[in-house]
Amino acid sequence: TQQIELLQSTIADSAKAQEITEAKEKQFEQMKRDLECKVKEIEDLNEANKKLVQNNTQLQGELEKCQTQQIELLQSTIADSAKAQEITEAKEKQFEQMKRDLECKVKEIEDLNEANKKLVQNNTQLQGELEKCQTQQIELL
Repeated sequence: TQQIELLQSTIADSAKAQEITEAKEKQFEQMKRDLECKVKEIEDLNEANKKLVQNNTQLQGELEKCQTQQIELLQSTIADSAKAQEITEAKEKQFEQMKRDLECKVKEIEDLNEANKKLVQNNTQLQGELEKCQTQQIELL
């Protein structure tokens, strides 16, 4: 009778251990999916960041081109000071707007870099949790 009870207890313990293992496997799979999502988010942010850097470079080139055109325009219209003044004011407004646009793009890049940094931290945390889960799973086996 004791042997039967012992066998029944062992079977119950084994079933419970199997349930725990299956739950841990489900948890592991979910963490794996979460980690893959975070990696994809980081890749997407990096791609967006790369596009912003390209856009920033393009804006810088346009700004330099605008400044060069402004100088050439001022030199060619010096005889008509009133007209040259109007043109200068318009170009200065355009320059200031482009400068603001460029500053906005730089801010966007900084924000994306900050978000990217947070995602990397989260990724690192998830990696640690995944490793912990794997270790626990191995211990359960």
